Amino acid sequence: MAYKIEIYGQQRCGFCERAKELCEQRDLPYTYYEIGVDVDLVEFSRLFPDKKTVPQIMIDGKYIGGFSELNAELTL
Repeated sequence: MAYKIEIYGQQRCGFCERAKELCEQRDLPYTYYEIGVDVDLVEFSRLFPDKKTVPQIMIDGKYIGGFSELNAELTL
């Protein structure tokens, strides 16, 4: 099954790196958005109200959570 995976993260974030590595290990294409570079903090806050940590991840336009939730979703 092909997923449209979007990862919103920032530099020096171990879980952001792990999320990207997980996608790469499974040959799943993803789009990575770096906060402050690709998306500003206002847009991030609009997309993920009440979320203060990264990564924040969406699959096929649906919010799933962070690295742990991505790992669980891809393990199914």
